[in-house]
Amino acid sequence: MIDTRSLTYRPLLVALVGGFLCWAAASACAAELKVGYVDAQRVLKQAPQAQAMLDKLQKEFEPRKEEVVNTQDKLQRVEDKLSRDGDIMSDSERLKIQHQAVTLRRDLKRYQQDFQDDLNMRRNEELGKLQNLVNEAIRKIGGEGHYDLILYDGIAYAKDSLDLTDKVLDWMAKQAKKSPTAKK
Repeated sequence: MIDTRSLTYRPLLVALVGGFLCWAAASACAAELKVGYVDAQRVLKQAPQAQAMLDKLQKEFEPRKEEVVNTQDKLQRVEDKLSRDGDIMSDSERLKIQHQAVTLRRDLKRYQQDFQDDLNMRRNEELGKLQNLVNEAIRKIGGEGHYDLILYDGIAYAKDSLDLTDKVLDWMAKQAKKSPTAKK
């Protein structure tokens, strides 16, 4: 004869044992898993290569920035002259100055747009180089530290003990000192 009491508890017992085994396996795996993360924003702000990149871009684009500022100054002088002396100018002279102001406004818009487009393109190129260097640092630290997983971007929460950002920044600082081309 079959004991029906043991059949009703059997699925519950199997579920409890299965749950315990899953929990034990997950705990064992988690204990062996070495995880870290890197604060991407902090690295991109504090790495010596980031400052070198900004300095390089500033030096490269300074002449063009001056051209934009000079055009703004010219436009301001023309507009000031028009507002100050427009009433006493002849029609032909006023039209000539107005045409000059329109031309300068158009040139200024074009200079500003070209400047911004070129600056953004160069910044993205340099950021790509910097991100490649950061990835190299993370791979190197991950390999040497025997990490199973290092998270780099989009971290919602992590314990401070998992933060590898200082190690990445130290590695990048050493690279900057070793290689003068890393600074450029």
